[in-house]
Amino acid sequence: MGIRGGSFDSYDAWIQHGDSYGPWEIALGLEWQKNQGDNDRVIDKDYVSTIAPALSQTPGSLPTSYEVVDTNAAIRHSNWEGHLYLNLRKSDAGLGSLQALADGSELDATNLLADLNYSYDKSFQDVVMEVKVYYSYKEGDNLVQLLPALFLDMRGNPIVIHQDGGLELTGAY
Repeated sequence: MGIRGGSFDSYDAWIQHGDSYGPWEIALGLEWQKNQGDNDRVIDKDYVSTIAPALSQTPGSLPTSYEVVDTNAAIRHSNWEGHLYLNLRKSDAGLGSLQALADGSELDATNLLADLNYSYDKSFQDVVMEVKVYYSYKEGDNLVQLLPALFLDMRGNPIVIHQDGGLELTGAY
């Protein structure tokens, strides 16, 4: 386990464990990170400052803060092995999608990956056979302020969901 801190009000804490329990081998990990962003990354001019300087938020700091939770687990017994990964991320989006400094944009992401593997090497001499089943889930729930609210209060909320899975059969000689 450990903790650390750094510039931009960065914090990180993690714990990991791995051991054997009878015939089972287990590994677990959990990490949390938070960063307040680099306020010295200043945008002097943007799209809005060229057409409506009074409504622009420039000069201003580029929002770059984020928070992440990252987990993983692995288990093994005999010829079986399984993994689970989960990553949750929330961050500022930086510039709005129209390349203008605009407060209020956030990106939320969820990533999940799970797999189960079976390996059999005793069927034939010098032949290894493996079976793998996996599943992947990714979700992005984003709130994007296109331009500064005083200029034109337009927001987008694109949500992306992607799921994938499969079965793999492998033989090697």
